Amino acid sequence: MANRYEVGEKDTRPWGTWEVIAGGENYAVKRIVVSPGARLSLQKHQHREEHWIVVEGEGVVTRDDERIPVKTGVAVHLPLHCVHRVENPGKVDLVFIEVQRGDPLDEDDIERIEDDYGRAPAGESSPAPSGAPSGFAGVAALVMDFDGVFTDDRVLVDQDGREAVFASRSDGMGLERLRKLTSIRTLILSKEPNPVVAARGAKLKIEVLQGIDDKLPELDRWLAANGLTREQTVYIGNDVNDLECLKAVGFPAAPADARAEAKAAARFVTTALGGRGALRELCERLIADHVPGVSVRTPVQYAAAS
Repeated sequence: MANRYEVGEKDTRPWGTWEVIAGGENYAVKRIVVSPGARLSLQKHQHREEHWIVVEGEGVVTRDDERIPVKTGVAVHLPLHCVHRVENPGKVDLVFIEVQRGDPLDEDDIERIEDDYGRAPAGESSPAPSGAPSGFAGVAALVMDFDGVFTDDRVLVDQDGREAVFASRSDGMGLERLRKLTSIRTLILSKEPNPVVAARGAKLKIEVLQGIDDKLPELDRWLAANGLTREQTVYIGNDVNDLECLKAVGFPAAPADARAEAKAAARFVTTALGGRGALRELCERLIADHVPGVSVRTPVQYAAAS
């Protein structure tokens, strides 16, 4: 299978950024920037090995049972199947060059061992920059696009033109837990007028506003009517028509398979896909930051609870 990365390809993640700076058949070279107080999820790869070379900053690399302090000039080899992560407990960016070798090379070749993605470990992180939200503790509202968030962004059309979509029961369980365990208000804000949107909202006891072409003014009206502010709001969307809302709220989020523009605008990008656990992951994160003693569930636990 050919290398799927292209030179110049880049992405913004909850922990920082990556960019492909070189590549060819079965290899790729990335420049990785891990923000202060952030870390990647604990993960392993089935088809590739990696070499990391630190060029700026300091951090800690987990490699199986080892914890390896790294700084400028230090290189670490990550063999096939090793469990690993990198974290940046410092106050400046950690920058390293990642050389990947294997087949295939793509973002699907990641098995996440622990869903602790984008947040530094307790007691080791740096303070958040002035004015920046920390976690989701300040959230009072969750506003969700429908297509590509509740669904996998596909539509089934029968011979009579009737439409149907796929939705996740696990996402529904996450939203039910959020409603029962927290006081966070929820809203579905959708461009498409479709009976399935209203039906899903009614089943999950979520308010629905649909057929909305210009979402931000409608969002502002709903927030004002409920005594809420943009700064207290998580908005999760997957496409370019969500950008205005994503850029306006305090806690923008996007599914893993959202458009690149939406992910670039997001502060939190899920590891799960839209319609396949993204909302469950976000709900569990919100619950963990609002309910004492509740920890973030792993993807395996998401499935087990549904």
